[in-house]
Amino acid sequence: MSSDHQNDNINGGTNGAGRNPDENQPRRRTEQAEIAAIFRLAAIIESSDDAIISKDLTAGITSWNKGAERFSAIRRRDGGKFHHAG
Repeated sequence: MSSDHQNDNINGGTNGAGRNPDENQPRRRTEQAEIAAIFRLAAIIESSDDAIISKDLTAGITSWNKGAERFSAIRRRDGGKFHHAG
């Protein structure tokens, strides 16, 4: 391999040598904003007094918040299985 191609990767790009270090900042900021939004949404759901239940495509309950526990007596069984206790 010649020194002219030292920084080339297998796909024909470079390995990042000589690139602007700020080039990926917008993508990082977007990813950080998305993660922050997910945490905010999770906090809203968990703290809500409303019953919020998620189900899979077979209508099996996959998760719920404390409001759902109060309103519909959904509990987690030992072993991680979900069921309606009512």
